[in-house]
Amino acid sequence: MLDPVRLEGSRGFAGKELNRIQEIIHDHQATLLGSWHEFFGN
Repeated sequence: MLDPVRLEGSRGFAGKELNRIQEIIHDHQATLLGSWHEFFGN
């Protein structure tokens, strides 16, 4: 399940990188969820 999106682990990423990844996911959350549901179903 992708809603809500949350960090499960951060192995190998610096804090600054994690913040940027979080921003990207937040900005594209609707697209990601739509693709997830299209592939896996509701």
